[in-house]
Amino acid sequence: MCVVMGLFYGGSLVHNDELSGGILVSYVFIALQVIMSLSVLPPLIGDMSHSLTAADRIFTLLDRHPKINTRGGLTLPSIEGRVELRQVTFSYPAAPDQKALDRVSLTVEP
Repeated sequence: MCVVMGLFYGGSLVHNDELSGGILVSYVFIALQVIMSLSVLPPLIGDMSHSLTAADRIFTLLDRHPKINTRGGLTLPSIEGRVELRQVTFSYPAAPDQKALDRVSLTVEP
């Protein structure tokens, strides 16, 4: 609406030789650029709100304390051996056609 009013008023100024046509065209382009830039803000504000909510949830999870004692306890003796996976293939039941792991081999040494 402001662009239309500015264009109408600017047209009357150009008609009365109080403003050049080039300045009016520059005004219209700048006004459109500002309007287009501002039209991007509402979705960003919504995304920012979702991000802040998610961050709050993450910090809540990080700040909680376990119900079991995490201090002290037994010390395991030294471990010998290794864990080895050979040619493991896996897919989730919800998507049996898509393999999450396809012939993966892994060896873990202590």
